[in-house]
Amino acid sequence: HDPWMKAVKKARLDFEASGTSATPRSHFQRQADVAAALMAVFVEDVLKVMQRIAYKTGEHGLTGLVFTGGCALNSVMVSAVAEALHLPVYVPAEPDDTGITIGNLYWQTFYQNVTACQIPGLQTAGLPLLDTSALPRLQALHGARAVAVIEVARLVARTRAV
Repeated sequence: HDPWMKAVKKARLDFEASGTSATPRSHFQRQADVAAALMAVFVEDVLKVMQRIAYKTGEHGLTGLVFTGGCALNSVMVSAVAEALHLPVYVPAEPDDTGITIGNLYWQTFYQNVTACQIPGLQTAGLPLLDTSALPRLQALHGARAVAVIEVARLVARTRAV
């Protein structure tokens, strides 16, 4: 999403340009401004998608919306969509992404014949990724590179996005 990446890059540059000499209040205000800018771009992107869906449903129309997953917990986004589309919105109790685990287990068990632990003596091997065949293409497309776990840990420790 080009507008999203532009907003992220601008927010990061603004944040880095703020330097460490800023007073705590102005430093935190800049952080709040960055967060608000990113939220605005996120809400705008979601609204565009929802408006396209509403348009494509045409005469059948949407009678309401159900949000699930982690984004359903974003009350700013949910409220903006409900207001813009003039539709009732339902967010179920605990709409987080925990169902992903169950869905992945189901997929691996019934469609891939994979058991959760295939390595003898290892208690938690986890499930393999569903899209490993797509990884090389995505890596080339985005100019990504494979990294070791320790490198990811170092990036996280330096508070870099991963």
